[in-house]
Amino acid sequence: MHPSDKPLYELQKIDSRIRSLEREIETLDVGERELARIREMEPRATAAAEALAAVEGALKDAELRLAATEDKHNRHRARLHSGEVKNPKEQEALRMEVES
Repeated sequence: MHPSDKPLYELQKIDSRIRSLEREIETLDVGERELARIREMEPRATAAAEALAAVEGALKDAELRLAATEDKHNRHRARLHSGEVKNPKEQEALRMEVES
């Protein structure tokens, strides 16, 4: 090989490597299938998040109602056992309220 041909040979090796890498790049998966699956799942994820928010809201409401009922129960029980209520009908009504 003539010494002046060496740079040309090196340049051809580089060009060959570039073409090889370009072909390899074309075969790479850029994640389009995964992106399509994500787009497909987004409505279900949104619906699940909305359902969760609704359930959490219902749970919070139920907890508040339970707390109010327990508070009412404790107040009636305290009033019943305090001796403050003298009327037998009122005592019976309070007793029934505590039991329920």
